[in-house]
Amino acid sequence: MADVQFFGLNPGIEHAVNVLVHLANTVLLFLVLLEITGKLWRCALVAAIFGLHPLHVESVAWIAERKDVLSTFFEILTLFFYVRYAKARSAWNYALVALSFALSLMAKPMAVTWPFVLLLLDYWPLTRVPWPLSVRTVKPCIIEKVPLFLLAAFFSVLTLFTQKSAGAISTLDRLPLWARLENACTAYLTYVVKALWPANLAVLYPFRVPRADDVLLSLVVLLSITAVALKVGRSRPYVPVGWFWFVGMLVPVIGIVQVGNQAWADRYTYLPMVGLSIAVIWWLADIIELRPGVRPLAWALSVGVVAALGAQAYHVTAYWADSRSLFSRAVDITENNWTMDDNLAVILEQEKRYDEAAALWQKAITGNPAFEGAKANYAHMKNNLGVAREKEGKLAEATILYRDAVTINPNLAVAHGNLGSALLKAGQMDEAKIHLMEALRVNPNDPRLAIARGDLGFILAAQGKLAEARRHLEASLALEPKADATHSNLCWVLLQLGNTEEAIAQCREALNLNPANQAARLNLTNALAATKKSH
Repeated sequence: MADVQFFGLNPGIEHAVNVLVHLANTVLLFLVLLEITGKLWRCALVAAIFGLHPLHVESVAWIAERKDVLSTFFEILTLFFYVRYAKARSAWNYALVALSFALSLMAKPMAVTWPFVLLLLDYWPLTRVPWPLSVRTVKPCIIEKVPLFLLAAFFSVLTLFTQKSAGAISTLDRLPLWARLENACTAYLTYVVKALWPANLAVLYPFRVPRADDVLLSLVVLLSITAVALKVGRSRPYVPVGWFWFVGMLVPVIGIVQVGNQAWADRYTYLPMVGLSIAVIWWLADIIELRPGVRPLAWALSVGVVAALGAQAYHVTAYWADSRSLFSRAVDITENNWTMDDNLAVILEQEKRYDEAAALWQKAITGNPAFEGAKANYAHMKNNLGVAREKEGKLAEATILYRDAVTINPNLAVAHGNLGSALLKAGQMDEAKIHLMEALRVNPNDPRLAIARGDLGFILAAQGKLAEARRHLEASLALEPKADATHSNLCWVLLQLGNTEEAIAQCREALNLNPANQAARLNLTNALAATKKSH
């Protein structure tokens, strides 16, 4: 809102603000880590990886992911104030912790796990909880965070309610719990692999039930890493802290509560990956400190890794240049990605490349997962495929697809409208009227129903219901003022109602838009003749 208030609808400014917030996050992360660990070069390397990692391109390049960079800013700020509170416990310092945490939740509810990360940091590097861990030493740190846990619980419930109301949460009958758990295992390992080797990145990775061997491999690897982290936890406390930071922060988005149709997403790693970076970099740095001879090589490798990450991030950013590049990339490197097939097909249809658009919609329909709730997507794409077929001149095939769409989803207004218009072209006026009226009943404010309103107006005019016809034709032109046929039809209706001057204006507008509109020319001739008679 601030962007628009000060700069208007300027995407360049909005991109710049995202970049600036991301830069602020990078600098703030470095300063806070340095404050609590005192390890300059380790902190610098963690911050550099955070700032340049290709997995983070999505959070910055996607304007709508402002919530990600903004929430992270307040999460790191929460840590900054928490460090101050740990050094000087006061109501004021705690209030700043709670306020900044609340702001992070307001930006993006994924921050609900941040109090647990603070608990991990109590163990290392803040050393507020000594080893061995005990109820007596841990309990005070938990109790002081109760207000933060309550904030997290409130935002969790609020988010679940909101997403459920919007129909974004998959139900268990649509997506069984076992499928979600299997996907969670493979998603965790995928995040680790992509953190180490960020290749083949896409804006959407479609959900599909993973193979049993993939699940087993993921489970073995994850349990092995966890076992190692726990085993070395006493001598190298940063390993379990970093690992559980990574694992814990991903819990809200790992798919147990499935929102959307993605298996995983690059943007979800934005802050969680910091924990993984800390675990790996601190462990390698400790090993290198015992071998001074390899330090020059370690420095060179560190610089090389950061440079390579930056180069790959620059490469990935290019895919966000426009919709075609973004959707094409996703289609090329993923399988059965019906959402991206659908999105790319829309672009191709707008470019009048109907054959290619139709092929993609056909592929999307074939690749759409057979979960309950996907029916709406089938209907949407059947309708889109019908539009492409109709523009190719295949009216009969388009009509069949529109019928399929309204059968699958009777509440898809645009499909009813398209079916009604197609039936009208085929001369089936009575059935056309039924579907056109149903379209407007289901969603009277849908801007895509401009042609449907115009066609209904034409039918009503033919039935002699002139006043009602005029209302629909004028409403159609308010949505689509360049429809010459609608102007021509309104001209005829106005002429029948005796509004000759208005009729002439509508006919002339129709001819301005399309000089070859013979109906408008005939109506104009009749309107002019009526004017002469009246004079």
